[in-house]
Amino acid sequence: MKKLATILITLCVMATGLAQQKGKNTFTFTTGKYTDELRAFFELDKSADKAQEQAYAKLISEYLGVWSGITPDMRTKVVGISNQMIKSKAKPSDIADFVTVQKVVYKGGNFDGWLQCTEKMKKLKDLGDWFEYTTTLIEKNTIFASKSSKWEFQPGSTFKFKLDNGQPTIVFDKSFELHYGSDKEMCSLYGTTGVYYYNSNKWLGRGGRVDWSRTGLSVNECYAKLKRYEANTKFPKFSADSVEFVNTKYFKEPILGHLDEHVTMPMDKDKYTFPKFKSYTKNFMLKDLQRLVIHAVLQVVLCRHSGRLRLEPEIDVLRHQRHETAGVVVPHPHGRGQDPVVLDIVPEEVGELGSEGMVRFDLDGPQTLPEGNALGAELPLVGELVDVPHEGAG
Repeated sequence: MKKLATILITLCVMATGLAQQKGKNTFTFTTGKYTDELRAFFELDKSADKAQEQAYAKLISEYLGVWSGITPDMRTKVVGISNQMIKSKAKPSDIADFVTVQKVVYKGGNFDGWLQCTEKMKKLKDLGDWFEYTTTLIEKNTIFASKSSKWEFQPGSTFKFKLDNGQPTIVFDKSFELHYGSDKEMCSLYGTTGVYYYNSNKWLGRGGRVDWSRTGLSVNECYAKLKRYEANTKFPKFSADSVEFVNTKYFKEPILGHLDEHVTMPMDKDKYTFPKFKSYTKNFMLKDLQRLVIHAVLQVVLCRHSGRLRLEPEIDVLRHQRHETAGVVVPHPHGRGQDPVVLDIVPEEVGELGSEGMVRFDLDGPQTLPEGNALGAELPLVGELVDVPHEGAG
């Protein structure tokens, strides 16, 4: 029987070789003799030297454990993919790549989910890219990588391959650490879950916590809690709505708003402009802030003026670090087309709060901000400057 089997395989190889000489590849894999057929197909590689032949033999030997450990349905999928590759004029080295990645996936688990995703890819190049991606995902914990953007996950994180409307996805349904950035700098989103869409490079995330540690702020003092967020992994950035911003130094309760995160080149802690948080609060009056916050948020006086400042959520107020901050850009009181006014309020200059939530103040600047009053976020405020008579004016 062994001699007969050897003769049959040899005849198959010869027939396949003749067909290939005529410009056709008629090799077909079957579930009953798949590993033997792999040997026969690898023998068609006329460019293989002794080392390559030994590598093929070792690969098949190591693959036997995978083949014996998968279900009949999985075997059918493997054979179907192999034959699809043959139809696409796969070479022995291409089939070897398929066998190699099977070993990697089998060791990591969720083999059937991966096969279902693989079946959706028909072109040989697409399959080759998918095999390479899968290996990088499992062995290097990398979701996406390019020269300018990198998305990785914490070693030991669990995930599974799954089809979503016919699209291959990688699902992280258990909380993990997501790392994003570039070769220059990486940041982290803690306690998140999500789904990566392979074809579109899209990441849809749920939950997680972003902090301002790269700006020098304590991770327990200043952070944002996310509900949902979305990212194109080709870029090291993302946005999120309905975020809860926490700064225990300045606010008693979390503030709801929008977050923009973007990892840029490394720089001094006081130079970073991300992450950025913008409040949704419609009437963010000064009475809702501690005086130290007022001191930290509103910057240099560029003019001398007496007036009232009404605060509403529209224009960004950039946080500052140490002695530097951006200031509040306020529309000019005389309408559009005029240069905006940049205002500063320091605690000792804050007057009484009016019945309409207006604060009266007298400005005489510029002022110098003390070190250490970093807010850690943007408060989106618009100031409306209204002329008010000086004390004693008739």
